[in-house]
Amino acid sequence: MFIDDPDLRVHQVPDRMMLQAGFREGQEIKGAWGGPLLLARYLTGEQFARRYATQKLCPRGQITESLPLPAASQELNARLRPIAARQGTAVQANIGEAYFRCDKSVGYTLANTLLLYPATGVGVQIWAVYQLGSVVVSDPTQASFGAYVLHTMLETFALNPQWEARQAKLTRDVTGAVTQMQQAMAQSIAQHAQRQASAASAGGFNHPNNTRLPTDLRAKWAREDVSRQKFSDATMGQQWMHNPTTGQNVRVDNSNPYVWQGYDRSLVVGPNDGSPPPGSQGQYTKLEPGWK
Repeated sequence: MFIDDPDLRVHQVPDRMMLQAGFREGQEIKGAWGGPLLLARYLTGEQFARRYATQKLCPRGQITESLPLPAASQELNARLRPIAARQGTAVQANIGEAYFRCDKSVGYTLANTLLLYPATGVGVQIWAVYQLGSVVVSDPTQASFGAYVLHTMLETFALNPQWEARQAKLTRDVTGAVTQMQQAMAQSIAQHAQRQASAASAGGFNHPNNTRLPTDLRAKWAREDVSRQKFSDATMGQQWMHNPTTGQNVRVDNSNPYVWQGYDRSLVVGPNDGSPPPGSQGQYTKLEPGWK
C-alpha cells in the first residue's frame, strides 16, 4: 500500500510541429525550468490507473474493472478553474480508478491526472499525475479492508506547511497559484476518500468478501490511550481538533490553540483572544480541542 511514486515524470503533449521535427512519444526533453519532460499524450485518471496497474504494479495483471469518477472530477475542476483563470491558464483534472487481479492477489489504484494549457490560442500542454494511491492484497477476503485503509490514508494525508513554503519559493510561485491548486486537489481527494472510507468499501471492490470490516479504525483512534496520544502529538508537534459543525476531526500544528476551519476545509489561525479571524464574516468554524 502506498501513495504516489517518485519515478513518475511530468509530461508534455507532443504537438504537430514537434512530431514533424522528429520528436516522438516516450522521448525525454528538457523543460523550460531545466528539468526533464516526458513526451506523452494525455491520459485520464482511469486510463493512467489501468496502465499503472498492469505496467508497474503487476505486468501479469488483469484489469477486472475501471471507472472514471465524474462527480469527484467535476468537484475538483470547479475548485481549480478560478485559480488557473487568474493566471491566464486553463486546467483539466480527471480522477479515475482501476481494479485488477495479480495471480492470487487483488489490487486497486486511484489516480488523479492534471492537464495545464493556455486559456486562449495554442501553446504547450503540460500534464502530470498529481495524486496516486494503490493497494495490493494477497488475501482477497481482506481486499475491502485494504482499500478502506488506503482511502483513510488519502483522507488524512497532509503536507508539511514548512515544506510547502520552501517548494513555493524554490519554484518561484510568487502568486501562490501552484500552492493553492495543490491544496485544492488535496482537499478534493481527501473528501472523496472520506466518503469511500465512510461507506466501508472501495467503491465496489471486486472480491468475494461482502461482510463488515473486521475493525473500525476511527473507533480505534477514538479509544486510543490518552497518554500515548499526547506523547505522539508532542513529538510530532501536532494535535487533533474537532469541527463541531461538520463533525470532522483535523490534525493541526499545536503551536496555537485557536484554529478555525472554512467551508472549503482550509485552516486559519485566529487571534490569541479566541475571536474569529479578521474578515471571516462568519464563514469559519472554531475548532475544539481533541478527537470526538
